[in-house]
Amino acid sequence: MFKIRASSAGKIMTNPTGKSNLDKYNDAVETLSNLKIRLDGLVNKTTKTYIDISENKIPNTEKLIKELEAIKDVVELSETSKNYVYDFLKEQIYGYKKEISNKHISKGLSLEDEAIDKAIELLDLPFTLKNEESYENEFFKGTPDLIIKDTVFDIKCSWDEFTFPLFENEIPTKDYYYQLQVYMNLLGLKKAVLVYVLLDSPENLPAWETPKTYSHLDKKYRIKKYDVEYSEDVIADLKQRVTNIREFIKTINYE
Repeated sequence: MFKIRASSAGKIMTNPTGKSNLDKYNDAVETLSNLKIRLDGLVNKTTKTYIDISENKIPNTEKLIKELEAIKDVVELSETSKNYVYDFLKEQIYGYKKEISNKHISKGLSLEDEAIDKAIELLDLPFTLKNEESYENEFFKGTPDLIIKDTVFDIKCSWDEFTFPLFENEIPTKDYYYQLQVYMNLLGLKKAVLVYVLLDSPENLPAWETPKTYSHLDKKYRIKKYDVEYSEDVIADLKQRVTNIREFIKTINYE
């Protein structure tokens, strides 16, 4: 059964472009009504207009309505959501997880433990070990970085000063907001903190990259945190989208 990973929750929160199936159905019903009104107003039944409406436009619109009626209540997914679902299914079928790699991700992975330790130090948090336990419920699954009392923490390691959100007062990446909502739901908590940490360049930096150091700077230039409160509305939306994806998966033809 499909469940969304916390780190990917943002991918299913995108909305499709254009009109929904229900909107298209309602438009077609309105068009048919207008065509019939127009047809009734035509006195001469031998004109090209009368023949075109009665023999072409009305039958074609009725056919469209019948087609749309069967799917008008089916929720359309965005292309981003569909592509995520396709990747998910391929992972299940072939047994390999899709690998995404770039310098930003590589730094985050290589310095993950250091970033967590630095966040604990700079935020003056009580000593705690990195969480290694994965959590799962009917809709979600995920592995938070830190759980301290009644708060879950997620730590992000910025690539450099230009990707570090020094001046942003709101979470710059909405995906992380959804990630924390899922963590809170999994843990039954109401508070979360997103933390960005700016660390020195890793030792295995490619030769063409310029090493950068930040450890000499005041901590206000190296750490940024965002408090996140639990939202029942967001969780309800996420659950509905998981349900929609499960229905979408049933329609996919592998042949």
